[in-house]
Amino acid sequence: MKLLTFLGTGNYSETAYTWNGQMHLAKYAPIATAKIVNITSITVFLTEEVHQKIYPNFEQSVPTNIKVNPIPVDLGKNEIELWKIFDVISRSVNSDEKIVFDITHGLRSFPLLGLLVAAFLRASQKVNIQHVFYGAYDVRDQSSTPHRTPIFDLTPMLALLDWTNATNRFVKTGDARNLADLMEQVADGNTDVSSAAQSVQDVSMAAFLCQPLPLAQKSKDLINSLEKAKDSLQAKVPPFELLRKRITDDFSPFVHEKDDFKGLLQAQLNLIKWYHKNNQLIQAMTLVREWLINAVTFKLELPFSSQHQIREEQIARAISGLSLLKSKSNITDATTKEKRRFLISDLNDQGYEIYTKWDAILWRKLVNVWFKSVNDVRNTLNHAGYQAQPKSIEGIVKCANETMPMLDELAYDFGIQP
Repeated sequence: MKLLTFLGTGNYSETAYTWNGQMHLAKYAPIATAKIVNITSITVFLTEEVHQKIYPNFEQSVPTNIKVNPIPVDLGKNEIELWKIFDVISRSVNSDEKIVFDITHGLRSFPLLGLLVAAFLRASQKVNIQHVFYGAYDVRDQSSTPHRTPIFDLTPMLALLDWTNATNRFVKTGDARNLADLMEQVADGNTDVSSAAQSVQDVSMAAFLCQPLPLAQKSKDLINSLEKAKDSLQAKVPPFELLRKRITDDFSPFVHEKDDFKGLLQAQLNLIKWYHKNNQLIQAMTLVREWLINAVTFKLELPFSSQHQIREEQIARAISGLSLLKSKSNITDATTKEKRRFLISDLNDQGYEIYTKWDAILWRKLVNVWFKSVNDVRNTLNHAGYQAQPKSIEGIVKCANETMPMLDELAYDFGIQP
């Protein structure tokens, strides 16, 4: 197993390094670490000055059965040199190697760089990081002779980065695979934690498949399951409460009560905005069409319906008819089979009610959003661009961006949002 470590120009004093019941007397922390975890080789990063003044004594301290390899690095006087050091450390390991870091010594920036490199290598799955050790000489026990210096294993800090990244991925993309895997790893038979892991996967799939009704219930279940498992998870991952709060804050806006039509519309508008903010435009624009149908149903004071015939034959057809009327489009007469202008009399009952009872500015706003987001963008996306004149990618993004404030206006005009 390879040890990566640093040396600096500080004063080194002999101390008894202690870890996990073991104690090793050493002047340099990496020497104690080498004995603690059975190291076979040491790669030490050091500046030219350290190589001349400190390294000879360090090399003599290394047990004869351990190979030592000094690698020169810059002082780290600026960002360019820091990145060079980062690169040198990263290139010093081979794929699938088992690595231990000792970041006790070195210039002030070197321990931080060591921790960052360890996190980077671990995240890239290039190597297997066994431990990240830090000998806390400043808090040594000076009541005994020799002084006893605890060695801290900072490896759990790398795990915290895994949890943070997995949570970030979940709340930004809906992808919960990494977070669920981490939960299962620490579940250790705890049914509450396993249930929470399943809940994040359920929410993830509902979000990916753009299923707002199941997502509302599954988001509610997730919030409850995380609350139930929080003590168990926090015992394993102390900062988990902060991560739980972030998940709850991000997914609670998608929750609504079953019979609350206005709440449903507010929750689904929040979901549309979440999709849009996170660049998931297929889901966003797919849901826009369904939200518009629901919003018009609400404005007409009709009960919410998920029945295809009601949604399509009554509401969607009403909006489409208003679009044809506004654009003065031609249609094929059902009786004569001849082309003629779409007329008010061609509107269905719901379309006629909107035309005669709503303010013209309001229904024209509705038609504008419907034409922009449904006829153009949504159809291009859902047909994967296989159309006679598909909208360009730039056009899709532009229209999606323009649709969001238009939805807010309609939500206000319809009495959905305050």
